[in-house]
Amino acid sequence: MRNRTESINVRVFNSEKSTIRRKAKKANMSLSEYLRVCALEGTPQPPPQKELAEIYGLLEQTSSKADDPQTVRRLCRLMQNILKFYCFGGVMSDGSHEDLADP
Repeated sequence: MRNRTESINVRVFNSEKSTIRRKAKKANMSLSEYLRVCALEGTPQPPPQKELAEIYGLLEQTSSKADDPQTVRRLCRLMQNILKFYCFGGVMSDGSHEDLADP
């Protein structure tokens, strides 16, 4: 696991700090994680809805029972894409509008 060694100090108003903390909490992230994601990948959305979480769980169960390594890789890729797609409001973190089922 890589440890982060660098820091960036940013001056904000108290009201801005409160807003950023609230948004980080809503996105289920630490303040540092939220700021990194916003700066590097765009503004994250709140955690997945119940239905999306259920679909993700079913894919996870299916991938753990699959025997074919290619099938497992494809299911894992689909799971990653679902999370990325949801978190960035229909746009992948790299800016593309990638097909979720793309192998």
